[in-house]
Amino acid sequence: MLKLENFYPENYYQAREKFLESVCEYKTDNIINKPVLEDLVIDTAVFEPQRDKETLLLFTSGTHGVEGYVGTAVQLFILENFLNLRREDIGMAFVHSINPFGYANDRRVNESNVDLNRNFIDNPDDFKMDDEQIIRVQDYLFPLLTPMQPIKSLTKETLNLILNIFKAKKEYGMDLIKSAIAGGQYRFPESIFYGGGDKLEKSAEIYREIIKEVSQGYSRVIGFDVHSGLGKWKECSKFTSEDEDSYTYRKLNGIFPEINNVSNDTKTKSKVYKIKGGIGDYTAQHSRSPETCFFGLEFGTYNVAKVLRTLIQENQVYHYPDSNEGVKRVIKEDMQEIFCPSDKSWRYSVLGSTYNVMMSLDSGFRLFR
Repeated sequence: MLKLENFYPENYYQAREKFLESVCEYKTDNIINKPVLEDLVIDTAVFEPQRDKETLLLFTSGTHGVEGYVGTAVQLFILENFLNLRREDIGMAFVHSINPFGYANDRRVNESNVDLNRNFIDNPDDFKMDDEQIIRVQDYLFPLLTPMQPIKSLTKETLNLILNIFKAKKEYGMDLIKSAIAGGQYRFPESIFYGGGDKLEKSAEIYREIIKEVSQGYSRVIGFDVHSGLGKWKECSKFTSEDEDSYTYRKLNGIFPEINNVSNDTKTKSKVYKIKGGIGDYTAQHSRSPETCFFGLEFGTYNVAKVLRTLIQENQVYHYPDSNEGVKRVIKEDMQEIFCPSDKSWRYSVLGSTYNVMMSLDSGFRLFR
């Protein structure tokens, strides 16, 4: 029986220690350590193929900080059980904790309150929303979702939040609200899902250089970024922003027939939503390989209302630290629980799903020949 404590860390620092010990134990060919802030570091371990650089398997985690608990578990599980996928022409690279500040502080965002998975944008002119309908909804919605005061009563704040969401739903409908909130925004720096003002964050800059370095010389790159919080309990979803008629999508769909295609259509029944500045497109853009297939791996936890409420209230107490101490303690515990539930069966299900994904990748290599 697998011991969960071998895979799930208690905090960022233990996670980093476990990761570095594991990659050293399995004799990595190269470790790249890139500090973001003092002792907060993005670590990358590279296992080169035995002969030719044909395929690189790339696994990233911690883009959304607090989701790094699950990302670490997935990466440690792959290191322990699937390094045998490294063959004569297959290499592997693990990028651990892209957002170490968020991981260390149990936040989804980084040190600048930026959601990194909305920040992977090179052109400063692209840090803006050009959909007028979405802009109108955001102008109405985000001031309501960003209370400018400390939290004294969690019950009262929750009731106010429910009322505001109900008003917005009545005004615009839930599909449009979902796109306006989670798709990313660039005008409310103290609110949630903020993608930054007009520049790439340091973590994103570091990731860009890492991708260029580790992908150099490979004919193709295949991999995924680990996330949690979206979807049904114990559900493992795969998603990509590739167009359904693209070569890359057909390859991914051949390996994972159930993969979700992100759509701009607000009427879509897809479980995921179109985002701006995501890591998937950015990885393909800066990969030195002529063929890059990169997708998101999402582990479902609690219902979306609970997740959204916690994100909003965590953001509020962060910006107003004189909030009630008991409230701050509860919200911090909620952040950990929502993005990495303590339920043992849930944690085992993540490892089981990771096993299935890796087996599918192994058997799907023939599609890339």
